[in-house]
Amino acid sequence: MPGQDCGREGRTDGGVGWGLPTWTEGGGESWGLSACGRTGGMGRGSPRSNRARLARVRLPSKTWRAIHGGGGEISWDILSWVRVAYSSTQGLGAAGEAQSRRGLPGARGCDATCRDAFSFSGDMASSAPGAGGGGTRRGDTRPAVVVDPEPFPAPRIAPGVVRDCQVLEGPARPPARWRAFGGRSQESVRWLRCLVSAETGRAYCFTRTLRECIFGVVRHGVTLEKDAGAGGVYRLCPSQPVAIKCVSKQKIEEGRGRLRENPIDELAALQMVGAGGGHQHVQRLLECLEDDEAIYAVSPFYQGGELFAVIEARGGGLPEARARTLFSQILSGLAFMHDRRLCHRDMSLENILVDGQDGVIIDMGMCLRVPLLPALPPSHPDDPETPRVLLRKQGQCGKITYMDPVVLEDKDFDGFAVDMWACGVILFILLAGVPPLELPALTDPRYRMIQAGKLGELMDVWQMRISREAKHLLESLLKAVPEERAKMEEVIRHPWLTG
Repeated sequence: MPGQDCGREGRTDGGVGWGLPTWTEGGGESWGLSACGRTGGMGRGSPRSNRARLARVRLPSKTWRAIHGGGGEISWDILSWVRVAYSSTQGLGAAGEAQSRRGLPGARGCDATCRDAFSFSGDMASSAPGAGGGGTRRGDTRPAVVVDPEPFPAPRIAPGVVRDCQVLEGPARPPARWRAFGGRSQESVRWLRCLVSAETGRAYCFTRTLRECIFGVVRHGVTLEKDAGAGGVYRLCPSQPVAIKCVSKQKIEEGRGRLRENPIDELAALQMVGAGGGHQHVQRLLECLEDDEAIYAVSPFYQGGELFAVIEARGGGLPEARARTLFSQILSGLAFMHDRRLCHRDMSLENILVDGQDGVIIDMGMCLRVPLLPALPPSHPDDPETPRVLLRKQGQCGKITYMDPVVLEDKDFDGFAVDMWACGVILFILLAGVPPLELPALTDPRYRMIQAGKLGELMDVWQMRISREAKHLLESLLKAVPEERAKMEEVIRHPWLTG
């Protein structure tokens, strides 16, 4: 499949999906939660739990069925997801300042009463219910300039070597009661396969294989430190686990010009976002080493695995308060990338890892640099007198469930709007547990509803029980026309995030 992802450090597979809300004329709305299940799991008119379920959907042959009430059956092919955006220049405003009733830190309660009116600013205000916009957002009418992506600089790669090292295992010091009688520590020395930096001497011990990828393998490792009492002997630091992506140089050459993913550009992108300390919600690159056979990208190991797997294990969407917290973090990291003129192009729940209570964006293999036109002031990118920057078509890429319709059609595209569409799909799945569509094409009935501005009707059929603000945000993100889609700076001011 085009855009199939390669190694994702420290993750496990999983799958999810869900549906979106819309505003009707005059601001009216209706909603609820419908039962969704795997194909074959229910027959016509069979009873189902009133809780959304999810499954990993990678191929168009997969089918989901939504039952409205206990009667008729609606069968839709599903395989697509949405994207959302954010601007790091202003942050997320007041999002997360109130405490959740469920005790979630930094998020407001999911059962908060919806406001009757919204306090939007800019273009978003004209689309809010009761604002006189009739539910239609004013599109971006600026002229567009089509350009090629800006090349990445060569990444900085230090020499390294993979060799067997002596590693001490056991307590750093013997127990006090042993020392009183002259006892010695029960330490053992083992020869283990390690990656060592030729410049700094830092070392990492390989422990197990996490997953295979297109260009090599991702391995779990542990940071080593030199033992003060023995020259040339290392000691394990279990509190500093790492994920090491081992990329074969031979496979890089074999895939050059044939595969969309570029591991060398991925390293350059990681170093660009990591400059100056990086961002809490974007993958960090601790070190980049190479020998004659491979390149080794060392990153922190994120213990929680894929966000996709979290949703799949739950069997449905998250409470709004928790979804809001995670989505705010995703937007924060993505805006950090956008401010550095990087578009991700492969945003998905599989490419977001969980680290404690935090979400972290990873997998930059399809990133592109968006050129900054000389006539485009950095502080006023949306000025009516400045053109929109479109990237020349690059072919289909990313996971089809999250793919922008423009990318599927292989047209010139707005890289930032592509990420916004994917974020919309992500938010939909976080709340509903199932994707809003399978394929962003007219062959998908649900996409036809989205294109016709009937996303709200789709959510009504699925009886999605979410707040009015969440429905409106989803509608503003899942716009088939990129010019009508909400921009990052508009999304971060949305009442669902700032209220």
